[in-house]
Amino acid sequence: MEALVLGHVFGMSPGAGAVSLAGRGGEPCAAYAAEHTIVVHDAAARRQAFLQGHRNAVTCLEAPPDRSFLVSADAGPGSLLVAWDPASAQPLWSVRAPHEGGVAAMALSGDGRLLATLSAPQLAGSDGGATAQQELTIWQLPDAGRPLQQAGGEGGDEPCAQRVASSPVPGHEPQRCVRFNPEDATELVTNGARRVYFWRAPRDGQAEAAAPAGRGGGGGGGEGPPLLSYYSPPLVATDFRQAVGDFLASVFVPGSTQALTSTADGDVVVWDEQGQAAPIGTRASDRRAVKIMRLHEKGIPFLGSIGGFVVTGGADGLVRFYDGLLRLCAWFEELRAGPIVGASFSTAGEAAPQASTKLNRFHSPDFVVATAHGKLVAVSAATFDGPDVPASMLLLPGGGHSTLAASTADTDDGGGGPSGSGRSALAGQLLVQTACPDAVDIAAHPSRPEAFVLGASGVLQRWDLGNNLETAGSASCAASRHLPAECRGACALAAARDASFVAVGFEGGHVAVLEGESLEEVAVMRNTSQPIQRLAASSNGQLIAAVDAGRGVQLMALLPRRGTSLLAWEFVGKARAHEGPIVALVFGESPAGQTRLFSLGGDGRLAEWQLASLAPGGGLRLVGLHDVAPPGAGMSTAMCFAPPMPYWARSSTETLLLIADDGYKVRAYNPDSRTARATFLGPTHGGPIARLLPFRSVASGGSWLAYATADQVVGLIAWPLVGDPELSMGVIAHPGRVAAVAVSFNGRKLLTAGEGGVVNAWSVDTSSLEAHATALASAAARASAAIADAAGAGGDGSGCAAATAAHLAGADTAATGADMARWEALVGDAALVDELRDLFTLVELREAEARAAAAAEAEEGPLGGAPPGTLPALTGHVPASALPELMRAAGFYPSGAEVEALVAHVRFLAGLVAEERPPAAAAAPGAPAATAGPAPAAGSAAAAAEAVDFGTFLALLVNHRPVRDDVTQEKINAAFAALAAAAGGGAGGALEGRVLLDALQRGGDAVGAAELQRILEVLTGGAALPETVTPLSFTADVLGLGSGADAAGAGAGAGAWV
Repeated sequence: MEALVLGHVFGMSPGAGAVSLAGRGGEPCAAYAAEHTIVVHDAAARRQAFLQGHRNAVTCLEAPPDRSFLVSADAGPGSLLVAWDPASAQPLWSVRAPHEGGVAAMALSGDGRLLATLSAPQLAGSDGGATAQQELTIWQLPDAGRPLQQAGGEGGDEPCAQRVASSPVPGHEPQRCVRFNPEDATELVTNGARRVYFWRAPRDGQAEAAAPAGRGGGGGGGEGPPLLSYYSPPLVATDFRQAVGDFLASVFVPGSTQALTSTADGDVVVWDEQGQAAPIGTRASDRRAVKIMRLHEKGIPFLGSIGGFVVTGGADGLVRFYDGLLRLCAWFEELRAGPIVGASFSTAGEAAPQASTKLNRFHSPDFVVATAHGKLVAVSAATFDGPDVPASMLLLPGGGHSTLAASTADTDDGGGGPSGSGRSALAGQLLVQTACPDAVDIAAHPSRPEAFVLGASGVLQRWDLGNNLETAGSASCAASRHLPAECRGACALAAARDASFVAVGFEGGHVAVLEGESLEEVAVMRNTSQPIQRLAASSNGQLIAAVDAGRGVQLMALLPRRGTSLLAWEFVGKARAHEGPIVALVFGESPAGQTRLFSLGGDGRLAEWQLASLAPGGGLRLVGLHDVAPPGAGMSTAMCFAPPMPYWARSSTETLLLIADDGYKVRAYNPDSRTARATFLGPTHGGPIARLLPFRSVASGGSWLAYATADQVVGLIAWPLVGDPELSMGVIAHPGRVAAVAVSFNGRKLLTAGEGGVVNAWSVDTSSLEAHATALASAAARASAAIADAAGAGGDGSGCAAATAAHLAGADTAATGADMARWEALVGDAALVDELRDLFTLVELREAEARAAAAAEAEEGPLGGAPPGTLPALTGHVPASALPELMRAAGFYPSGAEVEALVAHVRFLAGLVAEERPPAAAAAPGAPAATAGPAPAAGSAAAAAEAVDFGTFLALLVNHRPVRDDVTQEKINAAFAALAAAAGGGAGGALEGRVLLDALQRGGDAVGAAELQRILEVLTGGAALPETVTPLSFTADVLGLGSGADAAGAGAGAGAWV
């Protein structure tokens, strides 16, 4: 069982199109793309099935007339072309990287045996500007029932989809649409914004004869599939005495030699064969523009055909059917769902579905239309003949039988049109509705299964998810509000913990406060002209804090009006404490119940703000400013208050903030003592953490952290943190930017918003992570018991000797609270672990001998008076002061600040060990701990607490070493440039040797003169630097990393992903 499973998708990506899967019974069912997921939506069964496998947003979705399979494709790195079984939601076959940049458009032939794909335009070269040449490829598809295969896969598998023809698209205009001729699968048409190409594929895989002069194509000589021949007819606007808009789509007219291309002006260009009037150099079968006709008042994004009809979908929201002579036969003009971008007919498994007009009545399969507003509407073709359609033919989004218009407001036409059930029937059935196509933020209701969705256009909606978090029915909008007209560009959202209000921030600097239930406006404040970037609300519902693009923090409070007892929102004050961007703003409570407000800058500076004695206009005061990251640490990216520590831990009374950085580390920081208490390895399932959300799972009763990266990935982390990657997980939730993330009130759902208004509801099941944590804790407990038994066996010291022998033999399998094998595996190098074990034992022996010598000198201690040659008693621990030496042996060279962080982490782990140990069930799962076992130095409780065993040392190594060695020549160049600028210049960043020496001794993690001399002797053989040092000479001659190119790849061992 996965910890995060996609439970429901709200919204769709209309640009990829939709496919009707309705059967003969006529119950609406459709497949559509929602970013990188294909959703099969069965309205009657109230169920969604998800076809997952794409990493990039799906660009196109197609199916043959019999709907035996679906084909989807995406564009971007690692692109895929996949065929799916819609019944089982399983892949049938896939092609990795069908084109270098993916697929921009595709089409299936009428019999479903051929697939045409247009490659996605890609920038050619790093300088940009020009685009690589686009490619048109035709694939021969296998039978739909064949098992999963991968084209180009390993193991010698035959490709399941084979290229039978391919040609580059001439010119530099990207083609955006491709269609087969339904009556001749060797002929295709493509169009870009200003050019149309007619293509002819070779028959039976053989290239055609050489094309006439002036035409494209030719044979398939050499390796690779044969080429397609093509012809691009000219179109001169003056020939038709009118301007011609950009081309949008093309289609062949059924039963004729004509083809149509729609334009952004609402026209169609009619192409027909030239016949005997063909100019020299062209063929009679080549097409030319014969006329232009206006079919819609606005652009026509969709052109299709069914039976003998041409179907148009306009930006005016109308769907129209024309016969072969372009005479209007049927129209659906009451949908009111937005500009039509796609349509698909319910073929009911027929290989050649038909539509016709008989006895003056229009007959066509039912169909679904996708609109640019993110709506999917099912339309019954029978409604065209009048309003006398049985209400039983219509379905509500939840599956109940009734009539439904696109929206409540749209059902009232003000008279003059059909009314009642007929009016609703013409409007169709709304299957899918995107909450906000321009969603920028979401917030979960704190006590109900609801979510607030904010659109950049200034629309705030409260969606009642209700049973829809457990079933596949569509969510309903419980309340909607267009935000104040004076506010523009909504960009941030925060909800009070008691849901009494919702705060919205705008690009113009406004902050609007709305009532949580009705979304009625309560107050609008504007205290900056800079865009609001972040909002936070206190748990008591009386404070709102905001961050603007000018790096200012402002505070608003619910205070009594002057001279009255009435409460109103008042501006308290604004201050600036950060020099760079502010990455986090959080309210929280200390263990004592005190409300506190912190802001975090990307430079690692943490500011705490005064919340006592607030008054209108009284000003916002700074309590303190902290540097939370050691010098050289990564940029801070996210922050939250840590969940409560276990009740039995001595650190449970601390106020802890969790701060993530772009080095994939999460630090537990105590703002009261101004110390980083511990450093943990964070998830490396994507980019650095951009958001951290603590929550409590009602199902398990435990505390967890939800996180999101800036792009693609969201996941969960078990609490308390231990740095084990197996106690965290991540999924690709969206193909691009993760706009927002929220956790439902009961911790059962994780809501994420991507680009384009798609909101995903993920079911949270922490049982898998909990089971793993329990298994690790059990293994650690068994190992601890074994070591304790060995150390305590016998009262004459034989137990100590047995433990010593076991340790020397390498039988020490676990540290207290940690599974040894687990941390050894995380180190990633078995040979290195063996060397470290030997070195650890050597250090332990050295420390034991020192203790024995000190005890003998004082005539006390367990070895006092021991005969010569007696092996000193080993405790399995070394003092924390030995950690830098051990870390350097492992290839991690900590700075002075990093050494302090190591020692602080050891002390933090010691704080997790209670005076009386908690029950096994309450122990921190898998947490490595500095044991409170035998003290390494007699009479020193602090030294005993700071002693570490081998397992804890490995855990510290995994948590503190850099995830990747990102020292590159570019960074060295930048550092030299900064030092040269500070010193008054220098060509190419060159520095005088004395300037560089002075910087090493004074700046950052300062190095003493004597130590620096020793370092230079080791690195260069001399005690001084050359008179002038350049970035390249420093890299090659001082660091010994060779050329700049070599330096970029240095440190591969430390740079391995964990």
